[in-house]
Amino acid sequence: MDSTAALLDKIGSERGPIFGRIPDKELYRFLLEGRKEVFVGLLRELAEELIKNEITTVAGDAPEGVTPVHDLCRYVIDAAVAAVERINGRRITNYEFVLDSPPNDCPAHLRAEALWLKLDEAALERKLQAALAYAELRAETEEGLRVYGKNAFTLECLRPSTGAASLERFQHEAPAYERYGREGVERFGKQFGKYEKVITFREHVWPVALAMTEVVSSFAPPC
Repeated sequence: MDSTAALLDKIGSERGPIFGRIPDKELYRFLLEGRKEVFVGLLRELAEELIKNEITTVAGDAPEGVTPVHDLCRYVIDAAVAAVERINGRRITNYEFVLDSPPNDCPAHLRAEALWLKLDEAALERKLQAALAYAELRAETEEGLRVYGKNAFTLECLRPSTGAASLERFQHEAPAYERYGREGVERFGKQFGKYEKVITFREHVWPVALAMTEVVSSFAPPC
């Protein structure tokens, strides 16, 4: 969190009230315990902030199926945006960006609607220096540069949300985090006592997404 806060301060970005509130470890526990109300509360709070600040464009994690938290961020964003649109009828442009795929990854049918930003050399250097200075993620940055090459990061792609499509896809195709979870339980569960149960889409993530969708349907314009 310190690294994230330092980066936001450097670029003059404001922090919202949800910023840094719940560590990943706690979110995983809430998922395993079926604490849907936690995520419903986050969507309500985010919707209120979008309305209060008259936000017209949002961008957040793409639902890539690599980590449950990234995917849940997407589902919370989608639900909050939908709630705002139901409350005041104002459309919010809702973008996502990939975190575990090539930077320019975008489904063919969304390419025309995506926002494409080509960075010049100076902007690319600022971006890479910021990423490499983020100590906790430096190894991932270096791995991304090794796999994709420096030039791949000159292009920023903000594509329309694929949250709804991912919910449909993961009904039939298990996300990668289920495989990683099973490997963690098998390798470390008995030895360390840390990993005792696997987070799955159907048992843990889907019920949360469904609960948020049901709550959104209860929002209505003020009388």
